[in-house]
Amino acid sequence: MRSTSRAISLPRPGSTPATYGSSIDCLVEANVLPAPFGERFRSVAAFRNVLVHGYLDVDLDLVAKVLNDSLDDFEAFAAHVKRWLEH
Repeated sequence: MRSTSRAISLPRPGSTPATYGSSIDCLVEANVLPAPFGERFRSVAAFRNVLVHGYLDVDLDLVAKVLNDSLDDFEAFAAHVKRWLEH
């Protein structure tokens, strides 16, 4: 996500998002993602941090549920970026 927001012309030229969550915010500001989707998808960034950095004990059943329930969001994310790139 951070690399996606870096590759897209950000609303604040010269800025690089510091976090995955702020990357989502930048994509919303650049009109790549609709705001309601960005708000919902921002939780994916937070979940990623929990997994990667081990902030909490990881419940594998929860990981499976989130991944299974959120696959449509990843497809939607890709579709939003693709639509923006095609304009």
